[in-house]
Amino acid sequence: RAFDKKRNRYITKKVWNDNGSSNLEELNDILRSTIMLRRSKEDALPQLPRKRRQLIEVEGAAKEVKAEKTAWEEVCASIGYEEALRQMETGAGIAFTEMASKRKIVALSKIPFVVEHVSNLLDSGEKVILFAHHRDVISGLAEGLKDYSPVTYVGGMNEKQKDEAKRRFMEDDACRVFIGNI
Repeated sequence: RAFDKKRNRYITKKVWNDNGSSNLEELNDILRSTIMLRRSKEDALPQLPRKRRQLIEVEGAAKEVKAEKTAWEEVCASIGYEEALRQMETGAGIAFTEMASKRKIVALSKIPFVVEHVSNLLDSGEKVILFAHHRDVISGLAEGLKDYSPVTYVGGMNEKQKDEAKRRFMEDDACRVFIGNI
């Protein structure tokens, strides 16, 4: 099920069954030009190690996190919890706009702590892959980690730039950090 913004309701997605198809190359071109395909990491790159998730409390960002929580409470008080959730799911409305702004402030406040943490990880000799949502955060991380020759991989880059970033991270021992967004 997916939320249709135009109809303001959930709809059931249709899935194509391509069993027995001919002209698969043409079908592939059509599909890739009109939809986005997602694969699991295990399917796409099985040689990568398992993802590690770690919760690290950042004391220096407490003020910004509290402001985000307060903003959410204010939005819920003004339009109601259910409506605030709906707006967050659809990516539209005051709730989404307000929270996106607050989350960016929180993310920017964490840059120095992330740089310190990642620098400590890099001292072990491993390469590190980071993901962030906001381009300002990606730029801040790249600047803070410049001693490790990071590459960035973000929307808006052409295929040549993206391929170069991937190649450099995989082949250049001096390039120790890959910073990308979805």
